[in-house]
Amino acid sequence: MISWVALLLICAKFAVGFHSPAEEVPAADPNNVKFRKCVDFTAEGGANSWKQDLKTFLYPENEAFDLGTKKDNDKFRMMSLAVVDKLNSLQEYANTVKNVSDKLNSLQEYENTLKNVSDRLNSLQQYENTLKNVLDKLNSLQEYENTLKPVFDKLNSLQEYENTLKHTFDKLSNVQEYQKKVFDKCKYLVGKSQIPFCGLNPEQPFSETEHAYPSSCKEILKGGKNKSGVYIIKPKRSGKSVAVLCDMETKGGGWTHIQKRFDGSQEFYLPWGDYKFGFGDLMGEFWIGLENIHLMTAFESSELLVELTDTDKKNYYAQYSSFSIGNEKDGYILNKIGGFSGDAGNSLIGHYNQKFTTFDVDQDQDSDGNCAQKREGAWWYNNCIDSNLNGKFMTEEKYSLRGLIWYSLKKYENLAGSRMMIRPFGE
Repeated sequence: MISWVALLLICAKFAVGFHSPAEEVPAADPNNVKFRKCVDFTAEGGANSWKQDLKTFLYPENEAFDLGTKKDNDKFRMMSLAVVDKLNSLQEYANTVKNVSDKLNSLQEYENTLKNVSDRLNSLQQYENTLKNVLDKLNSLQEYENTLKPVFDKLNSLQEYENTLKHTFDKLSNVQEYQKKVFDKCKYLVGKSQIPFCGLNPEQPFSETEHAYPSSCKEILKGGKNKSGVYIIKPKRSGKSVAVLCDMETKGGGWTHIQKRFDGSQEFYLPWGDYKFGFGDLMGEFWIGLENIHLMTAFESSELLVELTDTDKKNYYAQYSSFSIGNEKDGYILNKIGGFSGDAGNSLIGHYNQKFTTFDVDQDQDSDGNCAQKREGAWWYNNCIDSNLNGKFMTEEKYSLRGLIWYSLKKYENLAGSRMMIRPFGE
C-alpha cells in the first residue's frame, strides 16, 4: 500500500514541477504529458486502488473525498505536499532513529568494551589482591626472617661455641691423658718430689672417702690385698692420706717402706724440709718423710726391719720389735729402738735417743761440727758413728766415711743398698 502512495507522490511531483507552494498549481491538464503518464500508469494498475490506498493513508477515519475535480486535485496536491513533508519528517526521524540506533549500537559496543574493561579491571583487582596477599606473605616472611636472623646468628654463635668447646674438649682429653700419665708417675713420688697437683687424684685402692683408708700396709694385707706395690694409707691420727710402697711377701708381709736405696739415682744430701716431708720416687729411691714416720709409729707399737746389700750382692737384715720417733718439736728423736734380731748386727742402738740432723739443722752430739755435713747425709747422729744409711752413694771401687755405712756389718765399708720398713707390731 505504501508503494502506491509513493508512486502517487512522484507523479504529483512530475505534474506540478518544482513550483513553490505559493504558486498556483494548474489544474490537471490532459496535455501535461508527465502527469498524464503518471496517472495513466497508475490507472493501468487500477484507478480505484491507489485512490483507496491514499485515502486510507491520509484519512484513516475514512473521510470521503473525490479526486476527480480540479478542486479535488488542488486538495490532493496540497495533501501530497503535506505527505511529502511528513515523509521528509519521517525520513529525518528515520535518520535520527538510525543515528540513535547506530549510537545505541556504538553504546552497546562501548558497553561491551566497558564490560571487557570492567572484567579486566576485576581480573586486575583480583590479581592486585593476589599480589597484596603475596606481598603480605612476603612481609610476613621478611618479619619471620628478621625474627629468625637473631636465632640463626645465635645458632652460628652456638656452632662456633660448639666448635670451640669441641676443640677445648679435645685439648682436655689430651690434658686428661697427660694428667693420667702424670698421675701414674705422681702417685709414686714422695713428699717434696711431688709436683703441685700430684696429690689431687691418687689411685684409690679402697674407698673414695678419706676416712675409709687403711692405716697401714698390714691392714691392707689383712683386707686381702697380698700383692706388693703402691697403696694409699692414712696413719692413725693423721689428717691426710699418703701413698706408700707396701711389701706383702717379706717375713709375713704388711711392711711399709720408709727408705730405699739401690742405685744412687736419688740425691740424699738434702736439707731439713725434704727430710721432713719426704722425697724421691716410690718405684725408685726415696725417703718417706720424718713426719710420716712419726705418725705411723707414735700412736701404735711398731717394728722396724732394716735390709742391707753389700757390694757382693749379699743380703743381711737387722730387725727391731720396738721402733718409734718423736714429733718435729722434739727433733724427730729416735725414742724407741729395741728387740734386736738379725745377721747384720745392731748398729742402730748407738743412735737411741738422738735427734735427727741435716746439714742445715744440727742436733747431733758432735762438739766438733755437724755430722750430716761430715758424712754427707742425714741421720739420728750421736757422734757421727755406727750407721749412716742416708750417706753418699759410692761405687764399689770407692769407699768413704761419707757413704752408706752399717758399722757392725762391714765397719766403714760402703754398702750397695738398703731398705728400711715398718709395720704395726703384735696385731
